[in-house]
Amino acid sequence: MASMPEGTVTFLFSDVEGSTQLLERHGTAMGNALARHHTLFEEIVGRRHGVIFETIGDAVYAAFARPADAVASAVDAHRALATEDWGPIGRLAVRIAVHTGAVERRGSHYFGSALFRAARLGPSGTASRPCCPVLRRASSQIRSRRAPRFATLARTA
Repeated sequence: MASMPEGTVTFLFSDVEGSTQLLERHGTAMGNALARHHTLFEEIVGRRHGVIFETIGDAVYAAFARPADAVASAVDAHRALATEDWGPIGRLAVRIAVHTGAVERRGSHYFGSALFRAARLGPSGTASRPCCPVLRRASSQIRSRRAPRFATLARTA
């Protein structure tokens, strides 16, 4: 397991669209889907040298020392989520935000504007297009072994 990065950190935040309604509609099946969702993220984030530092309900918060690892994790997660059999739920739509910035680490927690900005990026996106143009371009650059260009995926206040 990777250690928690310090200084300039790249965050990956995920959020399941409509999770409350799905839980109300599908009960145990949605609970099982969320457990599988978390397991997929644990496997993917670990494989890409990141660390999950928080889970809250349907959300996963991960930290990476290298931006390329976070973007690759986002791409891998979208692919894994798209191919997973979610049973009666049908499809699990997950928003993923990636943001890099300087933060302070206190124990197992992070503090700073980069963390807050990453948290705001998630709700501003949509999972209806599983891989946004910036991630598609980054994914193609990763596959061709070029360094990806990073950009903020959404405006925040």
